[in-house]
Amino acid sequence: MPRALPADVTGERVLARRTATVLLLGVVTFCIVPLRACMVAPGLFDDGPFHGTPCAQVPRGEVPVDVIDIVGFRRLEVYARREPDAAPRLVLREPWGGVRWCRVAGVHGHSTVERIDLGSASATAIPGLVAVNGSVVWTFGHERATWLLTCPGDLYGYWYSW
Repeated sequence: MPRALPADVTGERVLARRTATVLLLGVVTFCIVPLRACMVAPGLFDDGPFHGTPCAQVPRGEVPVDVIDIVGFRRLEVYARREPDAAPRLVLREPWGGVRWCRVAGVHGHSTVERIDLGSASATAIPGLVAVNGSVVWTFGHERATWLLTCPGDLYGYWYSW
């Protein structure tokens, strides 16, 4: 027949398990939840997320005005704005030279984006997302900008601040 543990030892173990559970929930609440909020509005930018519109035609034979290498050996390229587009074109190029996507990086309404300058690319605290930081010259002036890409290479969204 199994020996029963003294009541005080069993009570201490239950209390230790409950304490550990409460601490774990606290970590999740104070660490994970704010990270999820950053995914919705990185840097608490004023405008976004935007997703642009697909390019009518992928740039061929044009020289990009800005290029940045990002995680996974991909390249994000910016091509100059052309009429009738309201913004420059962003192209994510795969390591073998193929195009993953091409988007006109415009915004809603009557805003015009004149220029996009890419600054740096880095992994984010949110697993699976890469942030590309830079700046934009648009209807509201010269402001900072962030583009979020998923690790497979999809455009999660982009934000402009003013």
